[in-house]
Amino acid sequence: MRIRDLSFDLISKQEEGDLFNRDLPSGRRKLFIFILVLFSIVGFSTKYLLIKLGWVGGQTETPKAPSPGSATISADPNQTDQPDGFTSEEIEKAGQTAEAFIRVYTNENQADQGQRLQSLKTFTTSALYEMLKKEIELSRPTGETASASLKKVDEVSCDTNVSSVQCSLKTTLEQKKGQDNPTLIERVYQLTLVQADHKWLVEEVVLRGSFD
Repeated sequence: MRIRDLSFDLISKQEEGDLFNRDLPSGRRKLFIFILVLFSIVGFSTKYLLIKLGWVGGQTETPKAPSPGSATISADPNQTDQPDGFTSEEIEKAGQTAEAFIRVYTNENQADQGQRLQSLKTFTTSALYEMLKKEIELSRPTGETASASLKKVDEVSCDTNVSSVQCSLKTTLEQKKGQDNPTLIERVYQLTLVQADHKWLVEEVVLRGSFD
């Protein structure tokens, strides 16, 4: 076994010497150079292919930090930026204004309409206030007129809509008509709120549903 290894070493050294021996025929030197170049090309090509396929040498891509101001709407209270420029805190304040408005708006006691209108002015735009004012002035109370008062606000959910915030409010009201016993009804209101002088105001109110 030892003799065989020595023979292999001698042959290898001989071939190595032959490669750099300038006395060899030029054709044989060219053949050795061609073989070396060929192995180099095959080696680099194989490595490039393996890297391209991601089998070796691949680097795990580290997650990029989000750019400032690029965040999506989320229920997470720690997430502050919204696509339309409203923070979670601002949307929460819009919801509080919507709830405060609906508590006054749903009080339909005819004896308190003057006070009700004055209170609504605090939460509404000028255009909506004038519309509500006309509605109240045109209403004619009678013994059969149904009046309602708010029992509770069951749910408030708000979302952005371009330059405004839309809030949906599910409410439970107590309605009384004439001398009849009061009944409980559910109403769903949709409010559109806008900012004016860093304050949220109700621009539109729509009754989406009423259920006995």
